[in-house]
Amino acid sequence: MGSSYFVHAAMLCVLVSSASNSRCDGTPAPAELQVQELQLATAGQAITPKKPFPFPAPDRLDVIVPSHSLKVAEENELTLRPHAPGLTGVTIAQVKYDPDDMVARKRPHFLHGGWASLPVLPQPDGSVSIKVIPLALGQLELQMTARFADGGFTKSNIVLNVQPSGEIPEKLVVGEWGSPSSQARYVTVFLAAKKPGGGLTVNAFYKNVTEEVEIEPSFASFKVRTANNSSPVISIDKATGLIRPVREGEALVETTFGGWTNLTCVVVQDHFDSPSRHLFDCRSQLRPGEQIGMSVRK
Repeated sequence: MGSSYFVHAAMLCVLVSSASNSRCDGTPAPAELQVQELQLATAGQAITPKKPFPFPAPDRLDVIVPSHSLKVAEENELTLRPHAPGLTGVTIAQVKYDPDDMVARKRPHFLHGGWASLPVLPQPDGSVSIKVIPLALGQLELQMTARFADGGFTKSNIVLNVQPSGEIPEKLVVGEWGSPSSQARYVTVFLAAKKPGGGLTVNAFYKNVTEEVEIEPSFASFKVRTANNSSPVISIDKATGLIRPVREGEALVETTFGGWTNLTCVVVQDHFDSPSRHLFDCRSQLRPGEQIGMSVRK
């Protein structure tokens, strides 16, 4: 096939084709290029709508504070009433304060595992509900952020009253200040200390709840034993778990909660350089079968 064939084909292409739609040298016309580029861009990446920029939108949500107490380590339903459409979800944080800080709230303690992103459940009356599992007993603050589809968000704080569950804990841990998640066999306090330095903490583990649950000391029972029923060595503030030393010696503290009992040996020394605590072991106060630092189901 000679070169004259290609010349004739080109001339025929010019005669039957519009230059605005195609080119007879085999390259796409500008309009075709635009279409192909658009097709490639559409095929190469998914077109996703941009997320709206978040902005404060107060007064879009009312939180109905329940008139009843919530149950610890159980699902509790809270009612919310939105005043704008498009409520997409709620994030929460569970916060505890010491009993003496509930008014000022200057020392927040964010509970481990207390943050969660919760779905909203529509109700027939136009309200919505969320399900919360409290991880501490007593007064619990719930900090909530409600988010709307247009980017608006509303923050709300409510204080809940949380009472013991009907469920019996699977485990009880009696720790000390600074190390609440570990069983405390021995706790040492000093008479000469300028500030109180020791106290007991109580935590429980419940079925189907991954995180440990903080038990406000006022919900537990503390009994103090001394050798031969002698004069007191310590006293315990039942609201906070604070150990107040009275004299040098040792005392065995029996902590009871939720059908469990735990024993902790508390040693009182005059000052930090006093004889080491191995001289005190509370063994004389143990009854047959009892062990220090071990929780027993009663």
